[in-house]
Amino acid sequence: MMPVIIAYLDSSAYRQGGPGQGQYPAADYQAGQVRWLCGAALVEVRPDGGRWLAGMDVACGDYVRRGLWVSLEDGGDMGHVVMVLSGGSHYQVVSAASEGGISANPAWIDQHFSRRAASEINNGGGGPLASMPDDQALVAFGCTPGVKGSYGTQAAEMWPCRPD
Repeated sequence: MMPVIIAYLDSSAYRQGGPGQGQYPAADYQAGQVRWLCGAALVEVRPDGGRWLAGMDVACGDYVRRGLWVSLEDGGDMGHVVMVLSGGSHYQVVSAASEGGISANPAWIDQHFSRRAASEINNGGGGPLASMPDDQALVAFGCTPGVKGSYGTQAAEMWPCRPD
């Protein structure tokens, strides 16, 4: 299920349709100059008739390679998402709803998550938290993952790109 969720979050359908609009022209994403990448941490998965509801915390951003550096230009979208997925052994995202913004919205969470999961998120320390996909970005640009990043000018996080 997670590969399908991540593929959807990384897609233009999510980037353009959700709060993480991306700050670059579509052609830059299509050419691979900019990568919109996401990480997700499942909070809950529950059956819904013949479908599945998957609630998660997400962290997405625009990654750009400039010379010997990869940078996270835009923290993009951080928050909670609930997806409806169909299928058994081959999942497909049917729909998705996003909380939007960076700060948790307790009312939205109460409406979209089960009572137990909403309580865990709203009252129990926030629930599972997604990590930014920094290593995934380094790999996508042909760089060695796991290197320590730093903050450059304009407060963008940056990593040296050592070819893999």
